[in-house]
Amino acid sequence: MVSKGCVLNLIAFNTIIEALGKNKMVDKSLCKSGHASEAHSVFCRMWNSHEKGDRDAFVSMLEVLCNAEKTLEAIDLLYMMPEKGIVTDVGMYNVVFSALGKLKQVSFISNLFDKMKASGIIPDVFTYNIMISSYGRVGLVDKACELFEVMEASGCKPDVVTYNSLINCLGKNGDLDEAHMLFKEMQEKGYDPDVFTYSILIECFGKCNKVEMACSLFDEMISVGCTPNIVTYNILLDCLERRGKTEEAHKLYETMKQQGLIPDSITYSILERLESRSQRTVRIRSTFRKPCLKLSIFSNGKTLSKGSNAAISDTPLLGNIDVLDALEDDYGGVVVKPTSLPNTSNAFASSLQSSLSYWSKQGKRGVWLKIQEDQADLVPIAIKAGFVYHHAEPGYVMLTFWLPDGPPGLPSTSLHQIGVGAFVMNDKNEVLVVKEGKCPSHCSGIWKIPTGFVDKFEDLFSGAIREVREETGIESCFLDVVAFRHAHQVLFDKSDILFICTLKALSFDISVDESEIEAARWMPVDEFVSQPFHQEDEMSKAIIDICFSAHQKCYTGLAAHQVMSKLDNRVAYLYTGDTREETGCVPEI
Repeated sequence: MVSKGCVLNLIAFNTIIEALGKNKMVDKSLCKSGHASEAHSVFCRMWNSHEKGDRDAFVSMLEVLCNAEKTLEAIDLLYMMPEKGIVTDVGMYNVVFSALGKLKQVSFISNLFDKMKASGIIPDVFTYNIMISSYGRVGLVDKACELFEVMEASGCKPDVVTYNSLINCLGKNGDLDEAHMLFKEMQEKGYDPDVFTYSILIECFGKCNKVEMACSLFDEMISVGCTPNIVTYNILLDCLERRGKTEEAHKLYETMKQQGLIPDSITYSILERLESRSQRTVRIRSTFRKPCLKLSIFSNGKTLSKGSNAAISDTPLLGNIDVLDALEDDYGGVVVKPTSLPNTSNAFASSLQSSLSYWSKQGKRGVWLKIQEDQADLVPIAIKAGFVYHHAEPGYVMLTFWLPDGPPGLPSTSLHQIGVGAFVMNDKNEVLVVKEGKCPSHCSGIWKIPTGFVDKFEDLFSGAIREVREETGIESCFLDVVAFRHAHQVLFDKSDILFICTLKALSFDISVDESEIEAARWMPVDEFVSQPFHQEDEMSKAIIDICFSAHQKCYTGLAAHQVMSKLDNRVAYLYTGDTREETGCVPEI
């Protein structure tokens, strides 16, 4: 069409974008492998060739990006819409909230939620449901409860989905009393619990070994006319099996068949465990990786398979063997479950010696022992047994033991700390700079770019955005990584990697965090560069030169791209430069 001299109008662009976007419905992998990028490329052409945007095209593109898990691009698109005269609404934000929630990017959700409200858009019940569910996915129970209160205070009425999300959040955090109180509250307010509500509660009580309460909820569910589905039955079957209630589990299975439900793979897995239990097999349940090898004892011609936390009392030849409950790692070692440690020092010392002997005979290599703060009195016992300190975090200390002869082969504790430096410029050719209140004397009085450490479980670009916001109050979006500095023996003998990132300012009014920063301002480029420290320090000068080159489009950094890996079935960020489609360079292979 274009080759024949026809000029694409908005309708043609919309049709192309929608077609490419709908392709994801056939195979989501197509969207990830190129069709989302093709749609985005078409969209950018439309953007550059038309002064006014088309709402349908923007909405289609937003959905394409979110379904392809390109959330950074989706957020940028939301921010760009007003430039083309497109009025954003709560539905558009909800699309992005949902995508962010599925990827557990809650820091982005919080920022976007605040920005949405600041722009005058009122959150609806879907917004709150998505956010409460997202906070629950990452264990931020307090945030979820706080948001529920904000929702009610704002006059937005919760629905059954809202209650289900918050009950699930509380239950999985072990707050069973609060979860059950909320369940009662929703009933008192006239909301009828559905099959999801009951299934969530039954699972939560079951996992906390409160079988009677789980069964009571199941009975209540049936009495009020709420029909259990296969998921509900599987949850309660699993609960009964794990507590050794074999007869009750078989009766429940018969009830399920009478209801006409067809067993699935999960049902059959539970039934296999029930059959094994009836043959006197006790096994270790895996909640982390694969389970440890079973301990097999021959007695009267029969093989008894005992889990490592089971005492062998039915074989007079071996007496009692008390082995700590542990799970195999991927490298021939074991990870002791911290919740299974004995409460008394004597019992722990005895179990530890038995465990080390058993694991050594099984050919295990490294042993990882995590001791919680409330059992700190067990640490000296482990040290005396030969364990060594590995690392400590708030709430626990990790110890290790290397069983084979020779030097230990376990990885050491974290060797590096990761920091970010954020280079932000505005349209007036000014750099966002800060003057730190607490710093080494040789750095006193220097205007520098915002810097800070990346938090635990925080993405690199998220850390850069957060540091800028915390130190200056400026909202920004990530562009790319332009350089990184690697130094050694910086703090407590740790090596340090500082990633230099460029960001685009989205707001311009500065609000200083006085606990960290003495002052912050937008500084003209010439003034910033001419500071004596930056002129004399080779590292600073090199970083500034690279940042300015990137700002002037003379240097290309590494942008963040979400990529799924089959190695761990997780989505992670890969930082890469321009693709060959963008550069026109096709490498020879």
